[in-house]
Amino acid sequence: MVPFSGSPAPASSGLSQYERGARVGRRRRSVSTRYFSIPGILKRLDGLFLAISVYPLVKRIVRQHRITLIDAHYGYPEGYAATLLGRWLKVPVSVTFRGKEEVQAASALRRPLRKAVARASRVISVSDALRRVALGLGANPGNTVVVGNGVDLSKSAARTRAYVARPWTYPRTRRS
Repeated sequence: MVPFSGSPAPASSGLSQYERGARVGRRRRSVSTRYFSIPGILKRLDGLFLAISVYPLVKRIVRQHRITLIDAHYGYPEGYAATLLGRWLKVPVSVTFRGKEEVQAASALRRPLRKAVARASRVISVSDALRRVALGLGANPGNTVVVGNGVDLSKSAARTRAYVARPWTYPRTRRS
């Protein structure tokens, strides 16, 4: 389950749209919702508003499906919201840093990012540079891990255009 923000509801839409925007299909594993936001002025409250907007839904899902981990992609606002939900529902949380956190750590969002990494059970980074950002925000070194995106060049090799463009052939198999 991943608290995913989608796009915020405009400030003029009012708070009554919190739950109307949150829907989960039978096969979906993520939550997409709208939440109250005033871009630029109160951006530092987006994480709180996101957590409040999905709380009833996440609470129901945690209870019905015995969820044992909330996995949030991005440190803010998703990671901050997820750590609030984890605290409220007594469920561990992992937060993945994917790249925008370096800029956020140097802005007014530094404080909620620090809270998110302090509360998270695990901080996953897609690079060592982002792991260092998490550590600089106060993440526990024993709870951080790098899971890189991309290709491991020690296990992959460059191929010629002719090799890559060759027709694919599939072995014939006997049907039993």
